[in-house]
Amino acid sequence: MTLSRPTLALAGALLLAGCNHALGRAVYEAGRPDRAVRIWASAAALGDDEAKLALARLYTRAEAVPRDLDRAAALARSAAGSTTCSTGAGSSS
Repeated sequence: MTLSRPTLALAGALLLAGCNHALGRAVYEAGRPDRAVRIWASAAALGDDEAKLALARLYTRAEAVPRDLDRAAALARSAAGSTTCSTGAGSSS
């Protein structure tokens, strides 16, 4: 599958603007989750929390990557900036 000209133009503009998560989303929505994984992995390595969450969803669904719930959880925790769930339940005042 090739990407359409409008998709490529949007991808180029987003890349130049530094919107790596948005670029990954555009590529994903164009039917290329394999390319989105590469974009989101690069963005996640640079600290993009939205990219980490997008990757976590793919690892949970086994979409374009092998199912890896441990990796999905680690990415989600990293995006949250904490190793614990912050629901407020059980917290002391």
